Amino acid sequence: MMDQIEIYQKDCTRLPGKLRTWDAYKELKQEIEDMSEILPLIQALAKPSIRPRHWVTVCEITKEEIPYESD
Repeated sequence: MMDQIEIYQKDCTRLPGKLRTWDAYKELKQEIEDMSEILPLIQALAKPSIRPRHWVTVCEITKEEIPYESD
């Protein structure tokens, strides 16, 4: 997924300059940047070294019930 995000970032920067003034372009660029920040965190959370106490903290911060013990 990180490879795909990098491709999207490159494609986004190659769009014509006139499109870069559009709100849709700015939103797309922000979404891509957000995903490039979030994906490494998701990959880290998928590691078996993440202990239940870490997940409890994540659930408390996000105020969401995450089924971390399931596959």
